[in-house]
Amino acid sequence: MTTDSKLEKKLLGDLQTDFPLAARPYLQLAKTCGSGEQEVIETISDLLARGKIRRISANFDSKALGYVSALVGAEVAPAHLEAVADYVSRHPGVTHNYERFHTFNLWFTIAVSSEKKIDEFLEKVKNRSGVKSTLKLPVVEYYKLNVLLDPETGQNNAKSSSQNFVFKEGNLTSFSETDKALVRLIQKEIPLESNPFETIGTRIGLTEAEVLTKIKFWKQSGVIRKFGAILNHRKMGARSNAMVVWRVPEEKSAAAGRRMAEFPQISHCYRRATAPNWPYSHYTMIHAPNPGVLQHLIDEVSSATGISEFIVLKSGREFKKTGMRYFEENL
Repeated sequence: MTTDSKLEKKLLGDLQTDFPLAARPYLQLAKTCGSGEQEVIETISDLLARGKIRRISANFDSKALGYVSALVGAEVAPAHLEAVADYVSRHPGVTHNYERFHTFNLWFTIAVSSEKKIDEFLEKVKNRSGVKSTLKLPVVEYYKLNVLLDPETGQNNAKSSSQNFVFKEGNLTSFSETDKALVRLIQKEIPLESNPFETIGTRIGLTEAEVLTKIKFWKQSGVIRKFGAILNHRKMGARSNAMVVWRVPEEKSAAAGRRMAEFPQISHCYRRATAPNWPYSHYTMIHAPNPGVLQHLIDEVSSATGISEFIVLKSGREFKKTGMRYFEENL
């Protein structure tokens, strides 16, 4: 099909913020874009096929669903890196798995149903040939989790922090088997058809209205962090990306985290547990179009926070990046 570039850019922007939670979401998008429903569906299908959009789905808070998670760094002999990365990627609880240019050269995130299962998997990773050591780094505090890529430049442009949608312990609720079935469906790709929520409901014995009511409640309570499109930042033009880890004194922790989160080019900002021989507490993901801009942004963050001790972990190969599959396997 011939893509209307204005429509494409409009959809790439709008779909990241809020997918319409309505009976006919693509019709609602069409009205805001000055287009037709079928043209919107076809354009989104094309963007998915070209890899600019990874998926349109619900992004859940792991803790809200009873899962625990951690970031793991592994020091792997270069000759064994691909084999270890392949082993790690096969675990269903691993969602992100990247090569980074450092002694700790493999970094992945894992979410499972218990701390014990994380530890058991890390023991298996440590026993793989070429693995010298690992770091287990759970989140202590969120400052920002907000990816909003500019359709023109590919740079992250999210100015708001994640605090308004971080799950609160008091919101914890139980999930029925029907609830779990709904989670399993909406964490995947939302159907590209006029009434996607009706189709989803039919599969699990719910009406369209019941599906939408549950999704809206979960979103309001923080169980769903975001309902929208996840874009491929590299295909959007953000080709220089790095995780920068900062050594922040305890007394400056909160102020530094909040200041880092104010930078729109930073999509993720966390405080994580430290480890022996790894004193870095604050983690930021920075997206830029080229290495020069990336370095300039890092220098700006350092100057703004007064934190001068940091490591730049530039992204290498992407071994795995996918959404979590809750309630699907024995995690």
